[in-house]
Amino acid sequence: MSLGRTSFAPESKSRRASALEKSLARKRGSEPARVTAHSVPVERKPHRTVILLKVDKSVLEREEKLGGVK
Repeated sequence: MSLGRTSFAPESKSRRASALEKSLARKRGSEPARVTAHSVPVERKPHRTVILLKVDKSVLEREEKLGGVK
């Protein structure tokens, strides 16, 4: 009898959680934040990566109310 393959690796759980969050965000009509990574090589750092975070205005408003953004 085979129960199939089940993975409990942390990355698979986080990947599933991320997919769920994206799905819920699409249903709401917007994502609370978006993260992108870009390769931006410079002379002394040819493998430099820049990570950009774009946060929805509602997140900043919530943080301000909670005292997290000043």
